[in-house]
Amino acid sequence: MKLQTLLTTLLCSGALAFVPADTAEAQRSRDSRQSKPEILFPEAGREAPKQGSSRFGTKLDKAYKLIEKEKYAEAIAAAEAIANNERAGPYERSRAYYIAGYATQQTDTESVSKTIDYLTRAIESNGLDNNMHYQLMQQVAQLHVAEEQYDHAIRYID
Repeated sequence: MKLQTLLTTLLCSGALAFVPADTAEAQRSRDSRQSKPEILFPEAGREAPKQGSSRFGTKLDKAYKLIEKEKYAEAIAAAEAIANNERAGPYERSRAYYIAGYATQQTDTESVSKTIDYLTRAIESNGLDNNMHYQLMQQVAQLHVAEEQYDHAIRYID
């Protein structure tokens, strides 16, 4: 019971809004091309992967626009098509699974298991920058706590 209380307190105190971060990042990037994003996890032991150019940029943008239009089923289908494409790299897969996870959370509010699955795949695809990677880990931990899966949650906050 103490572990449950500790996890709930830790995660609720630093709760993150689950919004399509890419949209916010894109806006900040357009607003100021010269400024670099704030490093939220400076002590991270993970070396951030190089982003490079996305062969699937147009398709990822289309999936984000479907979310903005609240066409979540179409966004999930578009994201899965990207993630399942053999030419997609880690960056594209991570973004696609993130999109699918967000859209799933908007449509399937009774069960978060699909959302957890997509977001876990986004993390495991290892294509996100450190800010997104670690924020997503916190979100997955929060979802596990919501499902009372405390052993799984602790893996993401350790």
